[in-house]
Amino acid sequence: MQYVSASPASPHSCLPHAPLYDPRFEHDACGIGFIACADGRPRADILPMALTSLANLAHRGGILADGKTSDGAGILSQLPHPFFAYELKRAGISPPPAGQLAVGQLFLPTDETALRRSMALVEAVLSGPEPGLTLLHWRTVPLNERVLGPQAEAIRPTIKQILVAPRHPVPQTDFERRLYLARRLMEQRAQAENLPKFYVCSLSSRIIVYKGLLLGDDLGKFYTDLLNPLFKVGMATFHQRYSTNTFPTW
Repeated sequence: MQYVSASPASPHSCLPHAPLYDPRFEHDACGIGFIACADGRPRADILPMALTSLANLAHRGGILADGKTSDGAGILSQLPHPFFAYELKRAGISPPPAGQLAVGQLFLPTDETALRRSMALVEAVLSGPEPGLTLLHWRTVPLNERVLGPQAEAIRPTIKQILVAPRHPVPQTDFERRLYLARRLMEQRAQAENLPKFYVCSLSSRIIVYKGLLLGDDLGKFYTDLLNPLFKVGMATFHQRYSTNTFPTW
């Protein structure tokens, strides 16, 4: 069988067996970027630059008809220990040193009964003998819900954070292994107990993820943590999603 080029102007059009696909017409969908300090030290300007860059990727993301609900946007950054240490002090809790404090970003059900069951599940996993972890604090993530589109707000989960430490000081690599195990146990038990909207965005002593069904320009407005001057990081990866064959969810 003989093939012809997809475009008369294709450089392959003179070939006797030119493919229909022409890489010149390849266009990726989602937008992604990365900003980092060369020495890895936390700085005050890395996260603002990442948020500005994410806002500039609006043309690479899908947006619903309401003009405010997107296919999703988010930022993964280093865990800012001073910020969360301060939050623990505000709650009257002595913070552990850097490397011994982890934060979990959780999407939980909005139904009160399902929310209580989800929180009890998280506490049961963390208090179990296998991960060897201690739950220091439940934190309700401060949100500015006015920036959300009506469709995103209608299906928004309850967004909470867990601040976690090892029961005894351990190397950070071992701490991360325990956190990964705890995350997998939570996910498995939530599925077994048929808990809707239970999702662990991140659970780590090294990184944290903030994301949602909103425009990249609104991420820092929705999660006010990201505008706090104590939220200093040395790296940030940002993503504006364009959903092609799946329905966007939180």
